[in-house]
Amino acid sequence: FAISIGLFMAILTSMEVVPILRDARQPRGAPSTHSWRELVEVLKSPVMRHATAIRFWHSAADTTSLNFSIYYATFVDACDSVQRAKWMLLSGVIVGTMELCFMAPFWGIIFTESTEETKPWKRRMREKLQPYFSSMQGVCFKFEILGAIIPVLLLRLLPYILPRPWEWVAYSVSLRVFFSPQAFYRSVSFCWAVDADCHASSTGRRREAQHAGLVRLFEEQGRTIAFALFLGLGAAGLQNAN
Repeated sequence: FAISIGLFMAILTSMEVVPILRDARQPRGAPSTHSWRELVEVLKSPVMRHATAIRFWHSAADTTSLNFSIYYATFVDACDSVQRAKWMLLSGVIVGTMELCFMAPFWGIIFTESTEETKPWKRRMREKLQPYFSSMQGVCFKFEILGAIIPVLLLRLLPYILPRPWEWVAYSVSLRVFFSPQAFYRSVSFCWAVDADCHASSTGRRREAQHAGLVRLFEEQGRTIAFALFLGLGAAGLQNAN
């Protein structure tokens, strides 16, 4: 019942953006042909290629880490279905709270420009940290490299210090920390691609649907690659027995 009420309130809240979206509509130019040639033209943009590469990599990495977590908790930490659900719930609560209360506001302060309405403490924080986070692309690249090293080290080293499966919880939390700027950047890069395409045309051309469709295609391809990886583990001799 509580979940139903929460979803109902979320739907009511989403209705608040309808007037904003209506005001954001712009006059369209000539009707689009929606052909494969047009999709190829959209993909030729360097900004769009970058945005699709980001979505492909992030989807593949997220799906791989999620599947790996289930395998690890089952076969390495020897958790049954109840224990696995309990530890996944705990990890999800920690990650969700951290994302909502810390990571999202932090990257919002770092990656946005200060204005007259910006609170003084936010402006001071951004001025101190901005030299270390001046390039959004550079920050995402460095965090992705760290995300491929540090969480794996935690899985190997923490069992010597903490009881299992706390190393798996630390792995999940640290992985989300290193993926957090990427989640922020993937949305921004898509908006950049759409804006670049609109400004490149003198007729007010709008092709958001083509951009969204291509991005979705590469997201699903990333997930497919991740699932193929785990299917390959079975072909390599993985025994699915706890």
